[in-house]
Amino acid sequence: MNLKMRSALQFGLIVMVLLSIAFGTIYIQSALFRKDEFEIRLRQRGETVYKLLINDKKIDTGLLKIIGPNTLNTYNENILIFNQEDKLIYSSSNEKNITISESLLKKIRRQKYSYITEKKIEAVAMVMNDYGENGIAIASGFDRYGRRKLNNLFSTLGICWLASILITGLLSYIYVRGIFRPLSVLNSNIRKVAEGHLTQRIEVNPANDELTIMAQNFNKMLDRLQRSFEIQKNFLQHASHELRTPLSNLLLQTEGALDKEMNKEEYREVLLSMYDDQKFLIDMVNGILSLSKYQQLELAGKLESFRVDELLFEVAEELKTYHPEFNIYIDYINIPLLEKDMLISGVSSMIKIVFTNLVRNGCTYSTNKTINIIISDTDSHVGINFYNDGPVILPEERNSLFIPFFRGSNVAQKRGHGLGLSISKRIIDVHNGQLFYSTTGEGLNCFTVLLINS
Repeated sequence: MNLKMRSALQFGLIVMVLLSIAFGTIYIQSALFRKDEFEIRLRQRGETVYKLLINDKKIDTGLLKIIGPNTLNTYNENILIFNQEDKLIYSSSNEKNITISESLLKKIRRQKYSYITEKKIEAVAMVMNDYGENGIAIASGFDRYGRRKLNNLFSTLGICWLASILITGLLSYIYVRGIFRPLSVLNSNIRKVAEGHLTQRIEVNPANDELTIMAQNFNKMLDRLQRSFEIQKNFLQHASHELRTPLSNLLLQTEGALDKEMNKEEYREVLLSMYDDQKFLIDMVNGILSLSKYQQLELAGKLESFRVDELLFEVAEELKTYHPEFNIYIDYINIPLLEKDMLISGVSSMIKIVFTNLVRNGCTYSTNKTINIIISDTDSHVGINFYNDGPVILPEERNSLFIPFFRGSNVAQKRGHGLGLSISKRIIDVHNGQLFYSTTGEGLNCFTVLLINS
């Protein structure tokens, strides 16, 4: 059973239960009201006849027998009056052999008042203490009109209940069908989306409802999937290219060394060249392992507070030690007055990797081995801009800049494996920051890091 039918049935079941409770309550209350009303009538009939018989000496039993059938037959009522010796002194019925057991009379005297129902006959038995007499009055009858009204009410409620259930079932199905129509369209569009159709998107209605939000989120998921497939495709393409070049060099150099006799110096040159290629391969594999590690990175329980500017100065000092030719300049837009202005929450060793990659790349790919770093801060973020004057990245290549193994045409002449920016982007992402590229009006490259201020 699909969700549409299940929802319609559940809605119909809820309405059925509510109607059953409402109609059942109406019927029960009406039945109780009929009983109470007829009980009052019988009690009043019994009290009236008893008082006329006991208190009014001018009215004898013969006169009451004449009056009784003309006033009581509407409900087939019968009045029995017993004196204090439990002797029957009056009966409105024409039957002569009416007997009431002594045990029943004793029970009536003990209870003082009783309401008795046997089959459809109802009776009221009460002990009367008026005018020094301790008699018993028993009034019984059949509530013909009350029960007829109650039966009519039961039939009416039953027909209304059945009609309401049928109408509710039909209307709920129509309503649920209308409600689920956009969902059916959404489901149909989702089925059309496959690996080969990731460019297709679901049409989003202008209404700001749950289905619109679902469609928007699904489109965002498709965007992420499309980017993931493109990254995977580009990763394989670029990785194959980057691995093929050094491996081909190794093979060619090995074949060349085997094909001809070389002196010691020539062998040394071949080995040094092979060493460079092997070192490049090892660095690439290490980069791939690092990228894989940071793809699964979680920061829970590892956060610490540290100053961004101090970490930058530490990175600059270490790189100058290994690369004296690098020129690294660090400056502030506004000198921070408080230490907290430069504090961020994260993992300093990971942010250090990002800064090291960006500073090394900036110096390596600039024309004069120089990078300018500008630090700024706002109420919520610390921003670091890395400027160099190397060849700018082409606009059509900027979307692929953070894809593993991607290297722009501006650095094609220099050796590298294109993993540093991918690793840096992943680290910044897990710190809920931003890393992006732009160019200035002077034609400078600018990588910007935004980190949340702690």
